[in-house]
Amino acid sequence: MPNEQLTSEAVYGLLADAAAVGFPTVRLYGGEPLLHPNLPQFVEYAIGVGVKPVITTNAILLEKRLEELYRAGLRSMSIGYYGYADRYDEYVARKGAFSHLERSVAAVRNKYGMGVDVQINYLLTRQTCSADLLSQAWQFAQRYRLFFQVDLVHYSLPYFSEGPNRELQFTASDHSNLLSVAQRLLEIKTEAPDLFLESPASIRSIPDWALQGPAMQVPCDAYKMLWVGADGSVRLCYAAFPLGNIYQTPLRQIFGAPEHRAACGQAFKLECPHCHCERGSRIDSHLASRFRYGRITGGYTRPPTVPSGNLPGALPILP
Repeated sequence: MPNEQLTSEAVYGLLADAAAVGFPTVRLYGGEPLLHPNLPQFVEYAIGVGVKPVITTNAILLEKRLEELYRAGLRSMSIGYYGYADRYDEYVARKGAFSHLERSVAAVRNKYGMGVDVQINYLLTRQTCSADLLSQAWQFAQRYRLFFQVDLVHYSLPYFSEGPNRELQFTASDHSNLLSVAQRLLEIKTEAPDLFLESPASIRSIPDWALQGPAMQVPCDAYKMLWVGADGSVRLCYAAFPLGNIYQTPLRQIFGAPEHRAACGQAFKLECPHCHCERGSRIDSHLASRFRYGRITGGYTRPPTVPSGNLPGALPILP
């Protein structure tokens, strides 16, 4: 949210309310959370009230801020991965950005070993839909013992610009590449199931999520989360179901209110933009999907007609 930032008082109030209503985890992201001067205080406060803090970062500033965040109690983070070396620099439009990222990851391991959980999120777009590029990312993850996750570029979330001619969005011509990527991911799952946690059924569903878009009819479990924007707005998920604003109504009063309960039901019934957030837990919780994609052979559909509409895509949850 350009030119918007939650006040520190609002963040402390959110964390207290999240603890009061029973949320186990809060994700601090942005924008770039490492730019916020009070981030260590937020981390320390979250732990103090009994909520586990996780940050999502580009890691460019992580080496500089690592020690203060560790002292505050941070033990878990995820890092967006948009390609190796020059490809990453080109994506974020900053020369030398990947070098900063790698130095930061190395610093975490050199200083704290495996005492900090670090995950890289490989953003799968038309440009990164390659088994070879995926293998590069996996080698990077193995080098530093990082958890590995694949995020599909979105068609319904306002995080990423599509660029000219919707160049990040998948088309039917990408079907074979998507199958190759899914096959490589199944191999990675076999190689290191402790680092790559996605289930085989969910992996096999990736080509359909990427190409069918809103036509994928898998019940949504967004009812397990709440999203709070930098302007104080509260939604059930990143894309839909506005529930209020913390500057008018505290989060603990929004949680469990009739509007919240109704939105949970609507999300499950897919009365929404049909994004593919949390696709893994959705596939694993849906019996028909587990049957369809859980078999070792088959499970893929023919190349579908890709619907029109705006892309976008990316990641997770709080402020």
